[in-house]
Amino acid sequence: MKKLAFFVMVLSLLLPAQAVPADTPVKGGGITVCQPAEPPGLDPTANTAAAIDRVVYSNIYEGLIKVNSQGEFTPGLATKWEVSPDGKIYTFHLRKGVTFHNGEPFTAQTAKWNIERAKNEGTTNPHPEYFRGIMNI
Repeated sequence: MKKLAFFVMVLSLLLPAQAVPADTPVKGGGITVCQPAEPPGLDPTANTAAAIDRVVYSNIYEGLIKVNSQGEFTPGLATKWEVSPDGKIYTFHLRKGVTFHNGEPFTAQTAKWNIERAKNEGTTNPHPEYFRGIMNI
């Protein structure tokens, strides 16, 4: 009996498994996502809670550039940008006509202030190391 069970087990491992064809992805429609944690606030630089990043990035906030599904940099609040040949100077051209929820305009000063805030000593930003290489703004 043990030999028969062993033979059946070996035979089942040697037989090719029946392939199940994958469905072709369909674009459009909707998705409902359950967020397991509520963020303690909406400022991603004020707390290390990962729930903030998951909720606010691309839903509430927009960066100068984005990364698309192919890993390519695409315009966000910057319509285009140039990088110096030595890779040390980045020049961003900002989208015109952008305002905050209170009607205040988004400007180069606004972008500068946010970067300086994120890199300053004593920042509560959970990843100040991302900004340490920035010398001048």
